[in-house]
Amino acid sequence: MSFAAYDVERRTRKGSFYAQVDTIIDWNPISAIIDKHYQKELSASGEKPYDGLLLF
Repeated sequence: MSFAAYDVERRTRKGSFYAQVDTIIDWNPISAIIDKHYQKELSASGEKPYDGLLLF
């Protein structure tokens, strides 16, 4: 096994872990709590704010 093949395999396992977490967790209640306290305003340069869940 080469180093490149090992690195690709490791990234795939890591990606599948996050996909499993995403399917297991219901993000709607967490998003509702964050949105209640996170004020979405334009930045000083006028850019759109990040979604509150991305900051979690």
